[in-house]
Amino acid sequence: MDTYILIEEHEYLLEKFLYDAEGNLITLTDNLQFSSANLDNEYIMVLKTNKVGSEILFKTKKIADPSLDSKTLQTVHKLNQIKMGG
Repeated sequence: MDTYILIEEHEYLLEKFLYDAEGNLITLTDNLQFSSANLDNEYIMVLKTNKVGSEILFKTKKIADPSLDSKTLQTVHKLNQIKMGG
């Protein structure tokens, strides 16, 4: 599992690829379906997914933290805690 640092209120495209045992890229067809990417809905809003699930367009949500003084710190970046599996 990899960890990514994302910026609040930005759009990202997550792409999945499939390779054979020798490392050759396999062409994706409509009869193939990738399982979920386990995106945390608390921090991420999925905007669009292609038919086989190999491309997921998502937007990160604004994270509100009431313990911080908003006059001192305008943006809180907590999305580095999100772990995305593929």
